[in-house]
Amino acid sequence: MTRYTVRVLDGDSEGKSIDLPSEGSFTIGRKPGCDLVLTGDDKISGKHAEIAVEAGMLLLRDLGSTNGTRVDSRRIQEIPVSHGDRFQVGATQLQLIDSDAPPLPDESMSLEIDAAALKRSSRKSPVALLVLVLILVSGGLGYWYLNSTDAGTGTRQKLRKVATIPGNRLSPAAAHAEQESDDWLPLSEGAAFQRAGRGNTGRSSFEAQLEITDETGPSGGFAVAMQAVPLALKPKRYRASAWFRTDGDVRVGLRLCFFRDAAPAKKPEDTSGDDADRLVFTRRPELVVGPSLTKLSKSGFQKLQVEASAPVGFKEVAVALVAVLPIGQTEAASVNVDDIALVEAGRRSDPIEIAGRSVIVPDEDMSSLQTAVGLELSLASVTGVADGDKDPVLESLSSVLPLPLTDVLGARVHDIRDDIWIMNGPPGGMLTLHVPAKALAGGTFFARKKIASSEGFEQSSGAGEVSSVTGLLWGGSLTRAFVRWPEPATVQVASDDAKGLRFTLPFRGVLELELGFQDQGVRAKNLARIGRDARAAHELGKALRAFGEVIRSVPFDEQALREAQQARAELLRDAEMSLQDLRSAFQEADAFGYQGLYVDVLSRIEEVAKVYEGTEFEPQLAELRRKVEDRYNERQVARNEEQAKRLRALQEALVADKLPGLAKLVEGYLNKQFPKSGPRNPAPGQQPNKNPDKHESEGGK
Repeated sequence: MTRYTVRVLDGDSEGKSIDLPSEGSFTIGRKPGCDLVLTGDDKISGKHAEIAVEAGMLLLRDLGSTNGTRVDSRRIQEIPVSHGDRFQVGATQLQLIDSDAPPLPDESMSLEIDAAALKRSSRKSPVALLVLVLILVSGGLGYWYLNSTDAGTGTRQKLRKVATIPGNRLSPAAAHAEQESDDWLPLSEGAAFQRAGRGNTGRSSFEAQLEITDETGPSGGFAVAMQAVPLALKPKRYRASAWFRTDGDVRVGLRLCFFRDAAPAKKPEDTSGDDADRLVFTRRPELVVGPSLTKLSKSGFQKLQVEASAPVGFKEVAVALVAVLPIGQTEAASVNVDDIALVEAGRRSDPIEIAGRSVIVPDEDMSSLQTAVGLELSLASVTGVADGDKDPVLESLSSVLPLPLTDVLGARVHDIRDDIWIMNGPPGGMLTLHVPAKALAGGTFFARKKIASSEGFEQSSGAGEVSSVTGLLWGGSLTRAFVRWPEPATVQVASDDAKGLRFTLPFRGVLELELGFQDQGVRAKNLARIGRDARAAHELGKALRAFGEVIRSVPFDEQALREAQQARAELLRDAEMSLQDLRSAFQEADAFGYQGLYVDVLSRIEEVAKVYEGTEFEPQLAELRRKVEDRYNERQVARNEEQAKRLRALQEALVADKLPGLAKLVEGYLNKQFPKSGPRNPAPGQQPNKNPDKHESEGGK
């Protein structure tokens, strides 16, 4: 006869009992292969937990489940269990029963008493009635005691009525943990918040267990609960609040997360593994607001709050509960959250006006930033990425949830000077600029430091990595913005789907955002006019230089930039055609081998070089000139050697015919016309070679 059984106390399988084997293990989960299959609870993993018989003991062991295994509301990894012990997998309560042990007392503590039996007892004996009443009273007192006791500490605490928060836009199930619901979802990485004991008001709260292990890595050191269904935004201020309680060394925070598009949460596409049915929040907010993560200063529940204006161009808002282990923390910690609220808090704050543009700072902590002209965004948001060398857990969190600048940059000072918004602070961490697709229509340019004293703009070619960057310029006439920093840095460019681009760069202590470009615009227009006039006068090199200066140095006026880009492209095409004509003429001279053709090509190269002096074609023309001169000289040397060979043969014939006078005249001619140094007629414009020719004429010997 089997000694132990596991009984299901609630849920769809309430009352079900399964016998434990006398040896080996007993598995519990959603998968059909488990000994106890519980399919009605979606909080249970495929293979959630097991009871193993080891060394004469029964060990309850969690099998790496998503939502954990709990005893007395505390999440466990492995613990001995015995007759009558209760434990929770997912949201289902189970109990271990030993058939050899005395029966357990009725759980209701005899609170349900048969009314007819009570009436009969009262007729038979007043004493019997008194006994039944005493049983009822003692059972009620016991029930009150158990439910007003902290399951984690065993200390009694007064059970407070569930708080009602006026204007709360969250549902009661999301605001309080008094019933099971999917109103809060974990992210694809990190621990989850689950309904558990120890509420600020009511009986329960949302609890997360944080612990870094070899299996979890840094992602085990943080937990996030994201509001499953974000709410539609109005042009107002919003205030989120929640009561937090911590057990152990842990940082906590409350976040307002804003989304530019509206879309539902969804399940992961991968349906393999134990956690395939785990519903997670997969959307990524583009703007996140909140004070920096903090450690609570005292025990018990404490209220945290964040307030922010609805950002321009965003459609939805969601609350996020965040818990993160501190740097270097190795011990486990837990966090409980209760009485969560999201309320409207009045009119949206006025923006800061700079050079006709609006700078929008959603909250007092300046945890993000926007720029716009009216409702047209030029900068959707700025978010943070933690330094993995300094804080690997926070970096792991930032891979799935953008950080407010408060978590990355610490204390900062903001100033406005000459149409420039300036941020100063201790260097460290990374910034991500989210630029909308519409704002990129006027082009994107990197200010790059090529050598110690040279700096210029280069147009972006899309996603990738760009080094030696000191600034970033984008936008058209209305949406133009220029962000710059003091030292060259590497910038990561990534596509933000159809929403635009993300530019991630290190924070070097100073960041300047320039929004007024009147002086640069005037200079760009003047340069464009100079290029236009030079082109009309057929001063093509001057025109190329002027238009190139607009693009490389002052691409701040959209009209001047567009004119410069178009005119320069046409001029470059014409210059390339001229260069190709010269190359063809060189090939023709080479084919015929006629010296006069080489001279003609060199003359044409000189004319074209004067036109394109100081442009990028100057080195190409110089290289072509060198090739033509080298070939001309090679041909001249070969011709001279052929002539010298014929004259030497003539000289030898004259000597043989005993005509020394004529032979002497031929020898003198050879020495004069074919000296030892270089060709007789070097290419036009080329200096004669002063080094002795390796191929000496025998006539000079």
